Amino acid sequence: HKRYYQHEIKCRNIDKRFTIRNIKDILRQHRISFTAINFSTSSTTHERTLRIGIKDTSKLETYEVQIKTLFTSEHYQQIKYKVHHHAGRHCRENNYYRRRASNKS
Repeated sequence: HKRYYQHEIKCRNIDKRFTIRNIKDILRQHRISFTAINFSTSSTTHERTLRIGIKDTSKLETYEVQIKTLFTSEHYQQIKYKVHHHAGRHCRENNYYRRRASNKS
């Protein structure tokens, strides 16, 4: 596992509602290429730290700046608002039913 985190960005003030899957999707949307994503929780402060393994070291600083504004509570509110006013969810649900229907045959 160590290889994945050779170069990593650590984020501290993460909103608890973000899941690994959310985070991966958001990083991809921002064109941030990562090798691994993990949470670590401090045993003393119980603070959750997000660790993002980065492949391209030349982009490390750029990514750090980008990620500073991501995964905060404000960011979560913005996304939540966008998701509810977005048709993307509807398409996914349709695909889900279509897949289930085709499984019957």
